[in-house]
Amino acid sequence: MESKNETNYLRLLRLITLANKILVIILRRRFPPNVLKYDGEIQKVERRLKALVKDPKLLHILFPPGDHYRGNFSELDISYLYQLLRFIGNIPEHNKRWGNIPEDTDRSMAANIERIRMIRNEHFHKSDVSLTNEEFRDHCNILSQCILELGGMTYKPKIDEIPILPNNAEYGADTNSPSRDGSTALDLPNSENATEVVKLLLDN
Repeated sequence: MESKNETNYLRLLRLITLANKILVIILRRRFPPNVLKYDGEIQKVERRLKALVKDPKLLHILFPPGDHYRGNFSELDISYLYQLLRFIGNIPEHNKRWGNIPEDTDRSMAANIERIRMIRNEHFHKSDVSLTNEEFRDHCNILSQCILELGGMTYKPKIDEIPILPNNAEYGADTNSPSRDGSTALDLPNSENATEVVKLLLDN
């Protein structure tokens, strides 16, 4: 039987999966709206990617020997999506620059992408697949806010499907309990990033 801490971990992974989908949509939006296949677009930036990307697995996916890229980015995980958004997404850096922890007050697209990457890496690389209630609340608040700010309120019902929000008495908090950065999972996004993703969210 799963312990509460293990259940916390599994629920957080579901939220990370939602964040992964958001990053796929954002990456697709970096390309012209009429593009249905991305192999040609990837070929246009081949030289740049090969100069900047150091991950041979990602390069193999994008530039398979004797073939061309046949995916639509949905097969990529957050670590790969992060690299593509950083190097070819034309997204302005957050105030601490790519690869560093952004300031809590920085709610830019780049800062939210950075937060998603960092939480994903922290939990995918740990050997102990469990989370204390405090860790769970903090990380769920951060991820929920990132998802809503990047994707808009369209994604709130999907977040609500996962029993993670801190109004659950099991976790000893209410919906206004702030995380360490002062946010709550139910804070409404006020971000220029949200509107550009909403249409694709409705289509997926």
